[in-house]
Amino acid sequence: MLQQFIELSLLVIGLYALITGKLPLVIGSNPKYSLEARIARLIGILFIAPLPTLMCIGVFMNLMRVPLDKILFMEPLVILLIIIIVAVIIQKSRKPVEAMDNHAKETL
Repeated sequence: MLQQFIELSLLVIGLYALITGKLPLVIGSNPKYSLEARIARLIGILFIAPLPTLMCIGVFMNLMRVPLDKILFMEPLVILLIIIIVAVIIQKSRKPVEAMDNHAKETL
């Protein structure tokens, strides 16, 4: 049950980030830093990715007659891997708000 809740919340957060180009305050809620819209959309795509990925893995493993317990073992690993990748992307690409303001002024 918890796993489905996590997958559903990743889907909702991913759709929000993909549509708006912003991450919700739940993720990276430090007001001193911000992300560019393209990075937020990339993170949104990564958050949406577990559902189709796990569906394809499940169908493939079912066709190969792999036992159900091995299929269920892979789901948390895929979600954990995606969360780690997103955390690294956020840490490496966030910028202080002042630097984002200066960059916006330079482009005008």
